[in-house]
Amino acid sequence: MDLPGCYDAELAIGSRKIQLLALFVWNRGRNLTRQALMEKCLEESFHYDCRALDQQIAQLRKKIECDPRHPQLIRTVYGID
Repeated sequence: MDLPGCYDAELAIGSRKIQLLALFVWNRGRNLTRQALMEKCLEESFHYDCRALDQQIAQLRKKIECDPRHPQLIRTVYGID
């Protein structure tokens, strides 16, 4: 994944975050519901509750976004089911 010029070094990202990032990459341009993420994560042997999933996404944003408070790569879309 090409990051938008924020980093000049390699990033250390754990395997769970890598798998979560892969979900976003494979579904680029699509809105994924929390339920869909939970179902896919559970299929991949993750054991998350909703808050833990939110925390993993927040940590992933901190790793890959230039400005995690204003994400451009992983965005939250409110109001979808």
